[in-house]
Amino acid sequence: MAYAATYDNEKALRRDVERAAQKGFLPQGQTGQSTTEGGVIGAFGVVLGNFRTQKTITVSYVRDPRWLASRAAEEHGRSAKTALERTSKSQRELDAARQELRTALASAESDPTSLAAQRRLLGAALSARGKLSDFIKREAEFENSFRAAAGAHDAAVASAAKAQVLPATPDVASRLAAAARAASVEMDEVARIVPDQQQIVRTFETLAAAQDTRAKKGSDLGKAQAALSATQAELEASSRTPEAPAKRRLFGLLSPRDPAVELDRAGIKLETAQYDLAQAEQHVLGLEQALSESLEIWEERVRSPLRRSIVG
Repeated sequence: MAYAATYDNEKALRRDVERAAQKGFLPQGQTGQSTTEGGVIGAFGVVLGNFRTQKTITVSYVRDPRWLASRAAEEHGRSAKTALERTSKSQRELDAARQELRTALASAESDPTSLAAQRRLLGAALSARGKLSDFIKREAEFENSFRAAAGAHDAAVASAAKAQVLPATPDVASRLAAAARAASVEMDEVARIVPDQQQIVRTFETLAAAQDTRAKKGSDLGKAQAALSATQAELEASSRTPEAPAKRRLFGLLSPRDPAVELDRAGIKLETAQYDLAQAEQHVLGLEQALSESLEIWEERVRSPLRRSIVG
């Protein structure tokens, strides 16, 4: 980038030279030392060799390579600092997710048949997987930013320009890279156990729903037994007082009702309730057996890998 300016006095030239220097521009031909060829203005070392008349001075300004190098080092340094802050934040969140995973696993180990504990373990595993992925991504961003900042810093030093201090040392970058590699291994492990943990939670949930259904069918059976008993009692009462049904039918307030038919209906409802409860009991027994098998798989495919590779 370059531009030219024309002056009719040296005072204006001096003023612009100072302003241009603040923006990283130098008069073309300036070397940083005094020279006598082409005209000199004081200690500025300005070579006025581009164009000069008796009344005007025309000077071309160009970017100072040192300013460019310093600016590049500053910008890359800021980017690297931001990336480091994000990576550090992500690492703290990952440490918290790991701790939650340890706690959730311990809870599930103490009571493997607890649906709440298994749900919590699944949630902790999913959270850890997300935090692991985020940390790996952030570390890669920092690594790229740090390399660019280090290169810009070296270039600034080589050109004798002002260079900002890097936001991290190579040792810090190396430790973060090693942590990201370890996190990648952990993420693969978590990704393998998540489907099995999801399956066991579904089995628990299905069993819980079946147990609720069994309880409802038991309640329905109780109601059917109560209804049968009430119908039997009504039939006995009507047999002792044959005039009662006629009184109830007076003025068409109640439709004619045969107690014997009502008794048959109550008996059918009772048999249906007994059958439904038996079916519900059989369903629960099958799910309990499936859960027992799932817990064996959980021990092998979920608990042991987590305890060995991540939590331990």
